[in-house]
Amino acid sequence: MPHWLSSVLGELRRDRLATAAVTIVMTYLLAALLAPWIAPGDPNSQDVVGRLQGPFWDQGGALAHPLGTDALGQDLLSRVIYGARASLLIGFLVVLVAGTFGTVLGVVAGYRGGRTDQIISRITDIQTAFPGLLLALTILAVIGPGETNLVIVFAINGWMVYCRTARSQTLSIREQPYIEAARAAGSRQRTIIFGHIIPNLASTLVTLATLELARIILAESVLSFLGVGVQTPSVSWGLMIADAETYMTTNPWLTFVPGAALAVLVLAMNVVASWVRTIADPVQRSRESIARA
Repeated sequence: MPHWLSSVLGELRRDRLATAAVTIVMTYLLAALLAPWIAPGDPNSQDVVGRLQGPFWDQGGALAHPLGTDALGQDLLSRVIYGARASLLIGFLVVLVAGTFGTVLGVVAGYRGGRTDQIISRITDIQTAFPGLLLALTILAVIGPGETNLVIVFAINGWMVYCRTARSQTLSIREQPYIEAARAAGSRQRTIIFGHIIPNLASTLVTLATLELARIILAESVLSFLGVGVQTPSVSWGLMIADAETYMTTNPWLTFVPGAALAVLVLAMNVVASWVRTIADPVQRSRESIARA
């Protein structure tokens, strides 16, 4: 096992809360990847005769549908598992696209400075001035709902935070002696940016990406609840909550199950992000070691 991996696992074992959060996130990821094999059935399979069955612990519930069924007789457990698949896929694609684009722009702005930095910074400021949710609703109203359009909208609306973070870190890193040595050795600007600066941003960017992934998953659920996100027959937690709104008082598990799945995942990812920030920051790690001692 590589030394860095054994060190990370050692830090994880010492933090019970982080261990629980990582376990939860990994469980969601595995459930999303293995959905066709572990889901009890087709999430869109309808059974009107068995509609609105309660969870197995409720009166009238059955183990055939452990979390109950919705108004169309669709199995809630299957829909929750496939909902995780949609939310995580959208989240990862947005983080990949927005993170790559924003990081490269931020590093270029911070490293080159001058007019390039001013232009990129002003564009970032203008984009940030628009309310994120309102901008997303406006764009989706024009181009239409759907998973692909959600990725486009969230990427357009999310690259700025990576750009600002990468720029601020690059302004500090470019003054380090090893960057000066690379310049003196005749390294090209592209080599310095991609070979020296971006690798030193990895820990900060991983923490930021984890936080942004949680934010995107939550935002996707909000837009799907409002009817401009994921559309039927695809499954989304926000869409499930919207469909169950009518039955909130009579059959509360229809909203509780997807809402709890969403809340647990977002909370776990925020805990994981906090833990990543701790182990990636030498000062914070020293403080944690002193506190444990």
